[in-house]
Amino acid sequence: MVEIMAAGAMAGPADPWAGKETLAAQVLGILREVLDEPRLCEESKDNLRRLLVLHKDHPEQALYEHLSCIRSGRAG
Repeated sequence: MVEIMAAGAMAGPADPWAGKETLAAQVLGILREVLDEPRLCEESKDNLRRLLVLHKDHPEQALYEHLSCIRSGRAG
């Protein structure tokens, strides 16, 4: 009986994250909103777009670098 219950507990999707939104997808959503924001200067938007291309598989890295640039005053 215990073996049957344990087998039932193991059933389910092989990937527990299947169908769930990833951090990368959430960051991309945030960055889309940032790029649509009219208050952000075009220089900053261009820098952010460049970083997104540079880190196409890791948008969280692009966001981190963008925020670092803004904080240090290097990008608009």
